[in-house]
Amino acid sequence: GSTLELAQFQVRAVGAGGDAQGQAHLLAHHGGREWRGHGVSTDIVEATAQAALAIVNRITRHHAPAQAPAAANQ
Repeated sequence: GSTLELAQFQVRAVGAGGDAQGQAHLLAHHGGREWRGHGVSTDIVEATAQAALAIVNRITRHHAPAQAPAAANQ
């Protein structure tokens, strides 16, 4: 398995009232690098999940093998 260390977690409100948006900003360490993610939603739990998923997706894309364009394979 891999270790992902959460280094920073920030949530702030943008706007006021029931329509206020919550912004979540995460900073994590993995593989000797820093990874950042952010999410926005009226639900701060959802915004945090979006931010975490953004980091995981970036790490996954970074470690994925490069693929040749489809036209080059024909």
